[in-house]
Formats: sequence, structure tokens, C-alpha cells
Amino acid sequence: NWNVFYQPLSFLIFLFCAFAETNRTPFDLAECESELIGGYHTEYSSMKMGFYLFAEYANMFISATIISVLFFGGYNYPGMQWMVENVGVNTANLLG
Repeated sequence: NWNVFYQPLSFLIFLFCAFAETNRTPFDLAECESELIGGYHTEYSSMKMGFYLFAEYANMFISATIISVLFFGGYNYPGMQWMVENVGVNTANLLG
């Protein structure tokens, strides 16, 4: 049951808000001179930069997970019903 067909406006709003929250290109424009030169990444190096980028990518992963659960039917992948019928509920839950 995909909710994106029932509520396309809420899907688009949530998608644009997720893009804005993850600091992607259309929403992350340079505002001051220091950001125009090298961006805010120039102040970080090695581990600090790694943790910063890890947090950004973790935020993108969590946003994608929430979108898939809310609007695209959650964890049920194609073939889940066949797996439950032929292999069993426990194996299907383990794989899902």
C-alpha cells in the first residue's frame, strides 16, 4: 500500500524538507565570503571532517528510511508475500 499515491502533496513537501535538512545543493547556497572561497569544509580536517560527513550521510540515510516507510509501503519488498507462503514467516521476517 503506497501512500505516495494517496497523498502526493505531503510526499513532495516531506521530500523537499528532507533535501533542505540534509544541506543539499538547491538549499545550501554560499552566503558569506569565507564560504565562497572554500566553503565551511575548510575549517575541518581529518577526523572532524570525517565525523561531519558521516553525520550528513547518516541524516540522508535516516531521511530516506523515513520516506520509504511512510510513503512507499515500509519494509515489504517485492516477493515478501511469496516468501511468507513458501518459506515461512520466520525466514521472511529475518530477510525483511
